[in-house]
Amino acid sequence: MIKEKLTKFLGTPVGMLVLFGAIIGIVELGIMLVAQDIFVPAYISESAWDYVDALMLTLLVAPAMYFLVIRKLQNEINEREHAEAALFSANLLLQENMVELERHRHHLEELVQLRTNELALSKEAAEEASRAKSMFLAKMSHEIRTPMNAIIGLNGVLQNEITDPMQQGHLVKIDMAAHHLLRIINDILDLSKIEAGKLTFENTDFSLHGVIEHSVELLHDRASAKGLQVSLDISSSIPQVLYGDPMRLEQILLNYLSNAIKFTEQGFIKIRAKVIEDLAGSVMVHIEVEDKGIGLTTDQAALLFQSFNQADNSTTRKFGGTGLGLVISKHLATMMGGDAGVKSGYGVGSTFWMTVRLEKSDNSKLAVDNSKSVLINDPKLILAKKYPHVRLLVAEDDEFNQLVVSEILRQAGMQVDLVENGQMALERVIVGDYALVLMDMQMPVMDGLEATRRIRKLPEKSTIPIIAMTANDFEEDRQHCRDAGMSDFISKPVNAEKFYSLLLHWLSNSTGQMDAKK
Repeated sequence: MIKEKLTKFLGTPVGMLVLFGAIIGIVELGIMLVAQDIFVPAYISESAWDYVDALMLTLLVAPAMYFLVIRKLQNEINEREHAEAALFSANLLLQENMVELERHRHHLEELVQLRTNELALSKEAAEEASRAKSMFLAKMSHEIRTPMNAIIGLNGVLQNEITDPMQQGHLVKIDMAAHHLLRIINDILDLSKIEAGKLTFENTDFSLHGVIEHSVELLHDRASAKGLQVSLDISSSIPQVLYGDPMRLEQILLNYLSNAIKFTEQGFIKIRAKVIEDLAGSVMVHIEVEDKGIGLTTDQAALLFQSFNQADNSTTRKFGGTGLGLVISKHLATMMGGDAGVKSGYGVGSTFWMTVRLEKSDNSKLAVDNSKSVLINDPKLILAKKYPHVRLLVAEDDEFNQLVVSEILRQAGMQVDLVENGQMALERVIVGDYALVLMDMQMPVMDGLEATRRIRKLPEKSTIPIIAMTANDFEEDRQHCRDAGMSDFISKPVNAEKFYSLLLHWLSNSTGQMDAKK
């Protein structure tokens, strides 16, 4: 037991140091004895003693160096052990953090997935609500426009037949009330299309001067009835022919003019138009309508161009209106690359303005004076002269609309055959010789779309012009007509002037194919 402990002790740096100390002590004792001549071998020379001294010095230094080296190695070993321990602790902590991070990552993924699912459900619910709203508006539009077509159409027929001034006055009031209701319906539909991002523009070459004059002409009687003078100040810098949507532009103008007439009791109304930016391919046009009406305060002006808002509630009670017209006007101007607004002072009148960007056109043949063009080229007179006794087929299930359309066509000298569903229309087209077909979209037995698709498959009848005639006025409806092979589209209530122009165009066109841009 003692031997093992001694051996283990001598194996340590301290034990080895003690051993070297004992050896050095014995050697030093021998040197001292020699130095005192106690033991001096005779055969050792003086030079040998020098080696002995060097050896003794080496024996004295070597243990110290050994001790220092061993101590340094021990320190390095200790430092390495400490570093390994720290590294192990750090690695353990890192692993714990990785586990925690992975747990958080999974939790975050669960939250993201949950939120994604919620957003997907919300999006689906919003889209479903939007579809339901569109379906509701389309249904209401169809149900309201169908009787409106009968009211406006038959009223127009009576206006052409009745000559008694008092009765004519009553008919004019009926027509004004019906068109007022129609404008409200159209405003609601337009606002719905704007909110859904589905409002479309039908760009074509047109005369801005002609559009302004036509707008004034439409409201001339209302202005004259109040003794208001309407004047124009159209800059000569405006190109004679521009490219854009004249109907949407006229829609804004009519809204501005209608409001100016409504809120002005005396004085004048002035329309100004000028170019404020002229680029290589387009111009920015500024149009304004100034009136001397009741005017607006700053707070009242701030409420305009917002849905269902007018200056105040008393304005609605006195003058009527929904306030949608200005909202739609601003949206239309913005969508045409411009803006809309108002400058006003209470009691001094208002100036409603808009800016729109319109492309320049090379169509120099377009007539600048639209009003003269209408007088010289009355489509109704041309139809009566150029296509007398031409036979048309009308597929319409509503008896009132049958009466309206047939009367409008007969006034232009045309012969009309009436059927009440698509199946009957198909059968008549197969055996008959018709110059054109007017097709309602929604009918019993077979709708107008399916009837059109089947007619287009008939070799000898595939190019006959087929015009959709429906109360549905959404772009989806127009696209359905295109897809089915219809030639064109006219919405109810039918405007006689536009109706005659459309018939004149397609009776002169032998292709029967719908323009994709319509």
